[in-house]
Amino acid sequence: MNYAESDYSLNKTAALQGRLFLWNLTMPFNGSGVFSPLITFVDNTPATAEDQNSQDGDIAQGLSDCMTRDGQAPATAPINMGGFPLQDLASAVNPGDAVSFGFLLTQLRNSAAVLGTVAGTSDVITATFAPAMANPLINGTQILLRFTAANTTTTPTLAADTNPAIAITQLGGQPLRVGSIPGAGFWGLLIYDATANQWNLLNPAPVEAPGVIKMQAMQAVPVGWMECNGASLTTTAFPQLFAAIGFTYGGSGANLIFPMREALSRAAGMTAPASIQVASLDRPKLMLLDRIRRV
Repeated sequence: MNYAESDYSLNKTAALQGRLFLWNLTMPFNGSGVFSPLITFVDNTPATAEDQNSQDGDIAQGLSDCMTRDGQAPATAPINMGGFPLQDLASAVNPGDAVSFGFLLTQLRNSAAVLGTVAGTSDVITATFAPAMANPLINGTQILLRFTAANTTTTPTLAADTNPAIAITQLGGQPLRVGSIPGAGFWGLLIYDATANQWNLLNPAPVEAPGVIKMQAMQAVPVGWMECNGASLTTTAFPQLFAAIGFTYGGSGANLIFPMREALSRAAGMTAPASIQVASLDRPKLMLLDRIRRV
């Protein structure tokens, strides 16, 4: 009788040729993962080589039904993990490979922006993500942030979860301008550049450089712009404008002189003087009045 091929389990006491042992007519595993020996030997009862061989054969069959850890043979049926995870999977390579959560998260972050929650200050920004951002950051990670304030320096930083503060630049590594993050409610799309170790802001708001002259049709001076009327301004109040025009139109020490509109009008070939102003974060739409950007 081939006990390993029996499809039922039956315990019975048998006495064959003066030998007493317990037979368990069963498959090596009972269908629920329980292994039962073919023969249970009884103390002080003779056993033959045939008995031992049968027992060993049953054990061998049971071991053959198991999956080896070195992958010698594939599974022959679906495996129910009983609600438990497979852990420490390698990164998937082939289409049929299982995918770990970390690998999937990495691929998603490399292909789509992950939404973060912003805190900190206007120039020392922090952001939290769920799940937390990898540390160290992964090259090409894209994030989407709703900023809470405009940047007031050209060197704002961002610390994502447990990562250190990293500089935010424009694409290509160029410094931001003051107001590139224009204010609360601005949605910024950033990508991490591991080579330069910086966050590149892909959609900075357009900001005019200090000293740029523009014209617009509006008569009222927009918020953040100042009329060029020859007034004396302190260099400390307008450091970027001072860096751009210096004492070109007069002044010395701690004071610079704003250019007179008449002088700039003549330089531009105008027959009538224009109202020259200095810009801030607001961008003009229709340009007719000369303007100089300030910060």
